[in-house]
Amino acid sequence: MTRPTGWRRYIPILRSDPDADVEAELQFHLEMRARELEALGMPREAALDEARRRFGDMERVRAECRRLERTKERRAARLRTVGDFGRDVGFAVRSLVKQPVFTIAAVLTLGLGIGVNAAIFSAVNAYLIKPLPVRDPERLVFVASTIEGDDLVSQVSIPNFNDLAALDRVFESAVAFSGDDVAYGTGEAAVRSFALVTTGNYFDMLGVRPALGRMFTTEEARAREPVIVLSDAFWKRKYDRDPGVIGKTEQLNGVPFQIIGIAPPEFTGTQPLVAPDYIVSTEAKTLFAPDFAASLVDRSAMNYRMMARLRPGVTVEQARAQLKALGAELQQRYPNSNRGMQFTAEYELRTRPDFAIAHIMPWVAAIFLGLVGLALLVACANVTNLLLSRAAARSGEIAVRSAMGATPGRLVRLLLAESLAISLAALAIAVFFARGAIGWLNSRPIQVDVPVHFGIVLDWRVFAYSAAIALTAGVIAGIAPAMLGTRVAVGETLKQGGRSGSAGRGRSRLRSSLVVAQMAVSFILLVSASLFTRSMQAAMKSDLGFRRENLLLATTNLRLHSLDSVQARRFQDAFLQEVRAIPGVREAALAGNVPFSGNFASRDYYIDERPASVPDGHLNTGFERASPGWLSSLGIKLLAGRDFTDRDDENAPPVALVNRELADRFWPGSDPIGRRVRFDSSGGPEVTVIGVVANMQIVFLNEAPRPQLTVPLRQQPAPQTTLIVRTEGDPSSFTPMLRAAAERIDPKVLLYGVRTMENHLTYGIAFFFVRIAATLATFIGLLALMQTIVGLYGVLSYSVMQRRKEFGIRLALGAQPAAVTRGVLRQGSIMALIGIGVGGTIAVVLSRAMRGFLVGVSPTDALAFFGSAVVVAGAAALSSYLPARRASQVAPGSALRAD
Repeated sequence: MTRPTGWRRYIPILRSDPDADVEAELQFHLEMRARELEALGMPREAALDEARRRFGDMERVRAECRRLERTKERRAARLRTVGDFGRDVGFAVRSLVKQPVFTIAAVLTLGLGIGVNAAIFSAVNAYLIKPLPVRDPERLVFVASTIEGDDLVSQVSIPNFNDLAALDRVFESAVAFSGDDVAYGTGEAAVRSFALVTTGNYFDMLGVRPALGRMFTTEEARAREPVIVLSDAFWKRKYDRDPGVIGKTEQLNGVPFQIIGIAPPEFTGTQPLVAPDYIVSTEAKTLFAPDFAASLVDRSAMNYRMMARLRPGVTVEQARAQLKALGAELQQRYPNSNRGMQFTAEYELRTRPDFAIAHIMPWVAAIFLGLVGLALLVACANVTNLLLSRAAARSGEIAVRSAMGATPGRLVRLLLAESLAISLAALAIAVFFARGAIGWLNSRPIQVDVPVHFGIVLDWRVFAYSAAIALTAGVIAGIAPAMLGTRVAVGETLKQGGRSGSAGRGRSRLRSSLVVAQMAVSFILLVSASLFTRSMQAAMKSDLGFRRENLLLATTNLRLHSLDSVQARRFQDAFLQEVRAIPGVREAALAGNVPFSGNFASRDYYIDERPASVPDGHLNTGFERASPGWLSSLGIKLLAGRDFTDRDDENAPPVALVNRELADRFWPGSDPIGRRVRFDSSGGPEVTVIGVVANMQIVFLNEAPRPQLTVPLRQQPAPQTTLIVRTEGDPSSFTPMLRAAAERIDPKVLLYGVRTMENHLTYGIAFFFVRIAATLATFIGLLALMQTIVGLYGVLSYSVMQRRKEFGIRLALGAQPAAVTRGVLRQGSIMALIGIGVGGTIAVVLSRAMRGFLVGVSPTDALAFFGSAVVVAGAAALSSYLPARRASQVAPGSALRAD
């Protein structure tokens, strides 16, 4: 039998040996049974043998009893550990309250680091993790079309949707939907709004139940019933959540629709980043937009997003195989509309915020989670340094506890409880900070023609993530101080009254190493911030193929006011004439879209020639409509031929402008002027090329040139157009005059999206994401640098305090204060240089991972690296100066008397 040794013998519950207890219990039972048999007249030895026989398998019982005893012992040990840890946490909280300056510094340092992580993770959660609030979201996929030779992922047409939805071997059900402008109200009181237009089975397929009223059905959609469902946000904004709204009538483009239901608050539709006010069926839309009916049977009108629900057990790979086969079949059946078209599918969660750019989102998330993770490590290093200082100050207390029998493990738990208490308090600060950061992210202005809803929230996933990293940070920050804090020379410390400990040199080395690591990480983060900032600056100065200064944009959608084609043309002509007459307006034109608006139309074009670049004479290319003056208004270069004129109207032969890329694809090495392009592979109408213009960027920054063809607006009318006005002086000052010009022609017409081209690019989709990336990266880098300054200051201050006697002796022996100052500054400079060297090496490797997200900047940009090195070195010099000055002012007499 083994006996307890060491301090275990002083705790009664641990003095017993489980094996000995089991053996004693078994012997007691055998003895009692043997005595009963002896009382019946059986001899002693025979009684013992009979007792053993009746007892059964002694070894099995002995093993089972030992197992039960050990289980009981482990349970008791766990309870003791939990109890001890609870008491340790209580003691840690009380001791932290007694030192508010230390506690506040540690909690704020860690809280900011955790809060930044929580804010970034909340965005990752919204777009990459959080499923739609619908039934079985894991089986939802988006289906999209792709065109051979084009890198864009496009939507589908309703006829194609019907064929795709019929793949019932892989799809259980499917819906199609799109967004569109509507005007609610009547006359001059009409207000522009946004509607989600869906197939009738939308709510049934998704399993969305109303918060109030009911949802429309497939049967109502087929019957074109004028019914609508309101979003919760619109219901709150316009009706203040009045439950009596059900049954009321809402005017959409002047047509009455009955409100039948309210969508639940958590459901904002299935179009990422867009929050509609209304949800209406595709069939009912024809009531307030009659020309829309043609798109329901036009196979080339690819205006709809398609979402499908996979059958149980079907994978997205199986669905892609079926889509590929159907795509090839539809190409054969409909060569004019589906030529070169294929279909693909991806899980809904992997198509956010848009199918076209979803493939880069995990990389963006990884980069920014990595950056904030590094910032959190800097915060942990700062808290570690604070705890090291505190552990050194508590060496006397630790020595007393060790002398009274506390084991190293018990002391580690005690000291670790402090760091965990700090991390839990930091979690509260982090949640508060994260809420503010999330509010800032959600409120970022983005100038597009649809209502944007970022949908970033602090839900349970974000809170669980924050709690996990708070506990992890607490352990990381506290484990080293806890381990070093237990290495105390008990006798020496007690003799000195707890003024010093044996681990001072080890602590100093660790503190210095942590500061070097902070310097390295801060340098990496500043390099990242510099690269993103310089990328933003390069993007905003890059040549987009058009001039952006002194331009004012304004959009009208004449479909909202039920104007027919003749009335729409009359308004557009009169509007242009009024605008051109405004003093200070140099040029004005109308276009179907403007670059970086998020709207990009394409069409198939055919030529009789068969160049090597287009061997089948077919190309899917961008399509634009514009009025005369479009080139001069946008400042697009005319390379050959002529611009549109007022004579290029509906009575003139069809003409077109092509960009350099399209000309090189269709007629490489030849003059394209006078060449003809068809819209149909089997003959059909032709357009004559009258001019070649320079390439410009249209959809994405830094994109490869896209072929584009532009036709006169008078020859192919568009009810929705954007006015492009080039002005003399500040273009924003012309906004009232534009509105007045529109009101003079027709007061009912809504003029919306009025903004300068500079704002359209800066706060629109062109530069929005590079600007947000630069802002976030800069904030993270500066946060890390600030904490590094504090960390270096703390280390040098602690070093000066430890070496106070040394400095006093040196000054007493005749050393100059300047020499002492230089020595301390040298110590800080060495740590900074080592940190910059290590960080620079790592940054060169890591920055290459950001190559695809930088515009016009090399990942090893010399200015970014040199500037970051200067900032880190300057910050190191600044944080080293005060401790160095304090060292030079030590009074020799007081320093010698201190010990």
